[in-house]
Amino acid sequence: HYENSQLMRNPSEFQRRMVRADLEKTGIQLAQTAAGETILVDFIDERLPLRRSNFSQFTLSPEFAATELPQQGQVVDVFSESYFQQFEKGWSFFVSAMQHKRVVLNRVFWATHSSNGEQLEDQSLIARQNEKLERLYTIVENAEHSSTVFLDYDNALLTADTHHKWGLSPFHFSKGFYESQSEKLSEIITSEVK
Repeated sequence: HYENSQLMRNPSEFQRRMVRADLEKTGIQLAQTAAGETILVDFIDERLPLRRSNFSQFTLSPEFAATELPQQGQVVDVFSESYFQQFEKGWSFFVSAMQHKRVVLNRVFWATHSSNGEQLEDQSLIARQNEKLERLYTIVENAEHSSTVFLDYDNALLTADTHHKWGLSPFHFSKGFYESQSEKLSEIITSEVK
């Protein structure tokens, strides 16, 4: 349980909605009732830490940290077998709830180099996060009754943009990546209409 005044510490209405949806577990309902036939899913935020309380599990996102909500509960090791088992259950629940929609999954990995060709810092963390992402994608591929469509990208597109509006990061990609993503999504949506 939380007080709305605790959420208000975060000045962004959009970010408060994100935190509220995580705490109240309404994201699936929003996806179910969203306009259109396609839901785009991206696991890049699976990098964020999780906490488990007596009642729930939630993401310790920067948006959550900007509130006055208590950060109580057990930290979840997002590289543990328990995490992967919970993810598999959660994914099965999600695709079951999305049977009336086409689920499209962005199969992306953290960039190892910037758009100017320089190697990014902390290559060991990048490798560890990419191994985790690969395992998540394998879980999705092996899920029963899953008809998830993958958006795959040429590795050359997975570079960190040195001029990205949110700063240089292994998951803030260059413009070419987003253009490719837009084209791929347009093709999928156009094929649905036909």
